[in-house]
Amino acid sequence: MKDKKVPIIIPSYEPDAKLVNLCKDLIDFGLEDIIVVNDGSGQDYTEIFTTIEDSYKVVVLNHAVNRGKGRALKTALEYIIQERKDEDIIGFITADSDGQHTPKDIKLCIDHLHENPDSFILGIRDFDDKKVPLRSKLGNKITRLIFNFVSGLNIKDTQTGLRAIPKNLFRKALDIEGERFEYEMNMLLALDRFDSIMELPIDTVYESKTNHKSHFKTVSDSIKVYRNLLKDFVRYIMSSLSSTVLDFTIFYIMIRLLKSKLPLSYILISTIIARVISGVFNYYLNHKYVFSSDIRKRVTFTKYFLLAVFDMVASGILVTIIYNNILALPEVFVKVLVDFGMFFVGYYIQKKYIF
Repeated sequence: MKDKKVPIIIPSYEPDAKLVNLCKDLIDFGLEDIIVVNDGSGQDYTEIFTTIEDSYKVVVLNHAVNRGKGRALKTALEYIIQERKDEDIIGFITADSDGQHTPKDIKLCIDHLHENPDSFILGIRDFDDKKVPLRSKLGNKITRLIFNFVSGLNIKDTQTGLRAIPKNLFRKALDIEGERFEYEMNMLLALDRFDSIMELPIDTVYESKTNHKSHFKTVSDSIKVYRNLLKDFVRYIMSSLSSTVLDFTIFYIMIRLLKSKLPLSYILISTIIARVISGVFNYYLNHKYVFSSDIRKRVTFTKYFLLAVFDMVASGILVTIIYNNILALPEVFVKVLVDFGMFFVGYYIQKKYIF
C-alpha cells in the first residue's frame, strides 16, 4: 500500500517565503508529490512560483485571476483526475501555504490514508492551546458548536485546512458547491453518516498578527460560510412554519364543518385530522427539500412517526412538570417555551438519526 501515491495540494494566493520553505521542507521530508495552485497572485509573485517549480520540481497550476481557495482545490483535483488517471493514486492531501501545517503532520495524514484508504481524514488543532489567539479560539468553537448542531456530525475542528480526501470521494469533492473559503465548510456538510471520518491531532501553529497574512475577508467570507452552514436549518424553519400554518388552517376548516354535527368531539377530531395532514406534509418537505434524504421512505417515515409521538408525549410531560414545580406561568406560555426547545431537539434528531 505504501507505494500508492498521495499528492499534496497547496492552494496559494500572494504567498511569501513560507511557501518556498514549506516546499523545501516537504522535499527534505521525502514528500515530493506536490501540486501548488497559483490562484491569480499576479506578476509580483512570479519569482516565488518559478523557484518552487524549477528548484523543487513542484507542479504549479495557474489561475489568470484570483478565483478562490475552493476553485483552486477543484483545479488541482481536476488535474489529478485528467492528467494522472493512469497512476495509482489513493487520495490527496490539502494543506495551507502559510506554514500552519508542518511536514510531520502532513506525513501523518498520508500514513493514515495509506492505512485507511477509504477514510476522510482531518488534522485537528487544539484550540485550548495558550498560543491560539482569543478571536480564533472563540470563532472556531462557536462555528464548531453550530456545525455539530446543524450537521449531526461531531467534528472538533471544522476550519482545518489539513485534510486527506480518499479517491472514493473525488467526484463528490468536485461536485460540492463553493469557490472560496466556504468550500471547505461545504465539504464537511457533504459528509454523512456513511462516510468514514478520522480525526488526527496535529500541532497548533499560530503566528502573531504582524507575521501572519490572511486572505480571509471577515465579513463577506463569513457570510458565505454561515449562509451555507445554516442552509438546512433555515429550510427546516420554513418547513415547520408552513406546516404549522397548514395545521391551523385545516383545524379551522374542520371545526367549522364538524361543530354542528359532532358537538362533543369536534375539537378532538379536528385536531387529529389537522395534525395528521400537516405531519405528512412536514415529513414530505423534510425528506425531499430540507435534508434531501436518499434513505427509503418506509424507514424514514417510521422513524419520523415515532419522533412525532415522542415529541407529543415529551411536550405534555415537560409542560406538566415545569408548570407544577418550576415556573408560575400560564400553561400556554410554558408550552411555548417547551415546544421552542423541542423544535431544536427535533431538528437534531431528524438530521442525525432519521434523514
